[in-house]
Amino acid sequence: MIHISQESGLPGQMFEIYQKALDNQLKTFFENSRIAYDLWMDLTSYALALSSVELSKVDFAKTYIDQNYYRDDLSLDLVAESAGISKYYLCKEFHKKYGLSPGKYLKELRISQACRLLTTNGDHTMQDIAQMVGYSNNNYFGKVFRAAKGVSPDRFKKQSNQYDFVRAIYETPRHVFVQQEET
Repeated sequence: MIHISQESGLPGQMFEIYQKALDNQLKTFFENSRIAYDLWMDLTSYALALSSVELSKVDFAKTYIDQNYYRDDLSLDLVAESAGISKYYLCKEFHKKYGLSPGKYLKELRISQACRLLTTNGDHTMQDIAQMVGYSNNNYFGKVFRAAKGVSPDRFKKQSNQYDFVRAIYETPRHVFVQQEET
């Protein structure tokens, strides 16, 4: 369903067509076709403009999540309010566009950021990392991380460090020296 605003001029255009029909001013088939085509094109243009505005609100919501994932008070209500749409519409359109719910997207983003922090910086405690990715409770962070990755954050960090050492050894390019024949 599309809500057509008065400012668009479309209700006036429809009323004008209706009035012409009542006054028997639509005489030829070609004139009727032209008027119908003009109305259809204007309606299509309006609907496309409206949908791009709505889609940009969903994109805005995703950007808002991307920029605020670290906040432990980030909620669906807050994201929807910042985008200027209802949380029900946000969930429906977000899933349609990105293939997952805003909540699942937020969880995956937080876990991927935690993985990055776990593998790149050894100075942070688990509590620090939990807070940096939006979890105020270290135990809950561990539970969510384990459910997503199958291992605890500590174990993930140890495995990643071992992998980096092994990768450094085995993925180092080997130089093959070809001895040139002396002529």
